[in-house]
Amino acid sequence: MTMSLSSYFRSLGAPLKNYRWSWGAVSPAGDIYLRVWTDELGIIDETLCARLTNHEAYADGDRQSPGYEERKEHVTRIGAGARAFCILCEAIDARSSPRKIKAFSKRLFPGIRVVDFDGDQWLEL
Repeated sequence: MTMSLSSYFRSLGAPLKNYRWSWGAVSPAGDIYLRVWTDELGIIDETLCARLTNHEAYADGDRQSPGYEERKEHVTRIGAGARAFCILCEAIDARSSPRKIKAFSKRLFPGIRVVDFDGDQWLEL
C-alpha cells in the first residue's frame, strides 16, 4: 500500500494544516517540511536549489492561495533560522494548476539557506 503525502507529513511529526492546500508543515520543534517540485530544482551559483516562491504567478491578486500564504510564512521562519527539509514531488502534469502529485520521495533533503534569485526565494540544498 502506498503512503499518501499527508500521511508522510504526519509520520514526520508535522501534520499539514490542510491536506488539500498546504504546501508544507511545521513540527512541534519548529522544523519546516516543504513540498517542492522536481521540475523546479535549479543550479544557482553552482549549488542545487529548490524554488520556494513564485511571486509573479500570485502577483495579480486574482489567484488566491492559502497554500502560498502559508509558504511565505514558512520562508520567513527559515530565514529566521528554522531548520528546513524538502520533500521532492513529481507532478503528473507540470503545466496544470493546481498540480497533482504523481510521486514523491521519502528521502528528506535538508535546506541550508534561503537564496534570493530572480525575484523569488529558493532553498539551497
